Amino acid sequence: MHIKGAIVLLLIILIGCGGGDGDSSSVTQPPVVDPPTQPPVVETATVLAANDLGMHCMDREFSVFSILPPFNVVNAQVLLRDSNGRPYVADDAEVDVFYQATADASGSINTYSIGKTDFWTYANALFGVTLPDGQGLTGLYMPADDPQVRGPQPMEYSLDKEWFAAEGIPITPSDDTLTDNPYPLLRISAVDAQSGQTLGNLDVVVPVATETDCQNCHRTDAMAAEGGGWSTNTDLEIQSKINILRLHDDENNTSLEASQPVLCARCHYSPALDLAGTGPAGDQVGKPVFSNVMHEFHGELQENGLPVFPPDDPVENTCYQCHPGNITQCQRGAMKTGGDIARWKRGRRFTGASARAFAPRRWRSGSTVGSETPI
Repeated sequence: MHIKGAIVLLLIILIGCGGGDGDSSSVTQPPVVDPPTQPPVVETATVLAANDLGMHCMDREFSVFSILPPFNVVNAQVLLRDSNGRPYVADDAEVDVFYQATADASGSINTYSIGKTDFWTYANALFGVTLPDGQGLTGLYMPADDPQVRGPQPMEYSLDKEWFAAEGIPITPSDDTLTDNPYPLLRISAVDAQSGQTLGNLDVVVPVATETDCQNCHRTDAMAAEGGGWSTNTDLEIQSKINILRLHDDENNTSLEASQPVLCARCHYSPALDLAGTGPAGDQVGKPVFSNVMHEFHGELQENGLPVFPPDDPVENTCYQCHPGNITQCQRGAMKTGGDIARWKRGRRFTGASARAFAPRRWRSGSTVGSETPI
């Protein structure tokens, strides 16, 4: 009986922690597909499922540079009972597991991603892969985008981890009415592998936000872009990104502005994008890891002798200047709701050393368990 594996996933669900606007592109949007109406399920299985992180960030636009693509992960296990009533973890010989969109309590539903982001316009230039519209970096689709099967999408079984996984779902924070919702739901369904009968369901939050941006400091005439020579693009996100490339070129003798779109992880290794877990390679070798260099550089910045991001300031003045955010409210875990902010603050210093110390194991060692997304 694979009880241990079930306990591991249940612990992930219990300890998992915790914006932005969707961006429309010129790609024609598919019609909204409502999930098929099904008769009530008499559940004979218990589905345990969870997103692997508190928040998956993605870029709002990809034309200038990219930090993170649309990429979400859900892991699931299915508990059945033997003839003695004892629970055990079922494998793919007994059950198939699928994910599909489902509405939340407000009626918001997110079934597709085509037309909500310009990711597919720049995917080849950034990641070196030619993807059909709607297909994620690992081949997965949102349920209404799959050209072969518009509907529930299969999850792959891992014999090693004893769970079903959907790694790389290209979900965005825009629902089907193009309203921002960084906490969409997916329904995880267990189906009898032989009969096709639905055995159980579980609705899980699949968090995704594009509120990760640099406008507060890097838009033209802001703190990091004062004086002349900065971008005049009317889109503040694009304007800020171009300014960042100009600043990087000026201070590091690079030519990034002439190389758009730029994948930051091409030079600064990012474990979040190292799907094979092979470590730094090529231009990444000898350069600081992306998360470390970002936190260390910005954490040490001063203006008029004072830190730009005072470590004892509230999160709205520090982490939320870059991370999701004042809209998304990423900081929503037990410490926040329990009022234990002082202890939480001790784990969020900006320095490079603390960025390494507090980075979840997933990002330091390739483990599949993590609690936050470093950038």
